[in-house]
Amino acid sequence: MFARPAVAPHIVPKSGCDSPPLFQKGLFGCASSRTVLTEVFTALGITGQPIDIECLPAELMNVGTELWEDASQRRNDPMLGPLAQTAWNRGSEFRRAREGLRGRPPLAVEWKGYQKPPGYEYIPADIRVDHVFLISCKFGSHILLNTSPAHLFDRLLEGRHGHRASDWFEEVAPDAYRSLYQSIVADKRCNRLPAHPHMMNQSERKQLAGMLNKEPGILLSGGYSQFCAAISAATAATWTAKLKGKLTREIMAWRLLRLADAPYFLLGTDRHGLPIRVMVTTPWDWRHNFELKEFLVSPGKSGQPLVNWLIVAKERSSNLEKAVEGHVEVRWSHGKFNGFPEAKIYLDTRHEDVPGYLSLRIDA
Repeated sequence: MFARPAVAPHIVPKSGCDSPPLFQKGLFGCASSRTVLTEVFTALGITGQPIDIECLPAELMNVGTELWEDASQRRNDPMLGPLAQTAWNRGSEFRRAREGLRGRPPLAVEWKGYQKPPGYEYIPADIRVDHVFLISCKFGSHILLNTSPAHLFDRLLEGRHGHRASDWFEEVAPDAYRSLYQSIVADKRCNRLPAHPHMMNQSERKQLAGMLNKEPGILLSGGYSQFCAAISAATAATWTAKLKGKLTREIMAWRLLRLADAPYFLLGTDRHGLPIRVMVTTPWDWRHNFELKEFLVSPGKSGQPLVNWLIVAKERSSNLEKAVEGHVEVRWSHGKFNGFPEAKIYLDTRHEDVPGYLSLRIDA
């Protein structure tokens, strides 16, 4: 039997909410708190205990009695109760799945909680079962990864080393970037700003972001759509130039789809409310079952810089081709001109249709 570790009475939230206990009144509006709810009730479903159990199950680890009591009170909440039920259903399905526990009672279901990893984690696990099964909970999100543009487009998601704090817009399309900024500075409401964007201090960046949020017309009249088109085209060209050779494109596909050295599971619901119940296999499995035919990149059109990506793989057993579509939003992290740009990678294809993602077979 696994030993039950000691648990601190409070857990510090990841971001946005900084007042423990985690579920005190008014705190559940934070996205991180909804994340906690889904992860805890997914873990409870895996234990095989009923959703309305009052006491914290012995096999559910790293949750703590105070957090458990606060989370349990949300079962009857008209908005959050259905979310807790859905999460519990996903955990219960994993317990019954042939690729999962096959109905066996787990000895230990460990919730990762708010522990920040010391390095880059290739498997985005939120729950670990019996020290073997790794599970990532995903409810209402189709984000694959949020990283820096340089990490994605220059280093092709290889590790997490390298300088993150760089202005991607200045690097790939400096003329379009400076032209947009100078048109903003020319506006009488912004004419006290420095001549170049890199000369702004943090306070000026924050003030400019707030002003542009309230007065979007300043951006539109300054040629923001042309700026977006220039960044999208330059970023797509940079990424394409790095994707030389079939092996490089194949490895890029694996990293983009979050394939890792060991299989893990995605449990949750997609942005349309449909269930996500898949096992994410490994590059070895991919090579055994699929052949990469295409990895295409193209600039997109949106209200911000956008790059579309398309993966086409042929299934070896059937010779049928499967396409996976997604996009990358390249945007400032804290509002226009505030913070360094980030690259947010989205999956537009349903998880169950992605090559290398296997739907769970669930027994009644």
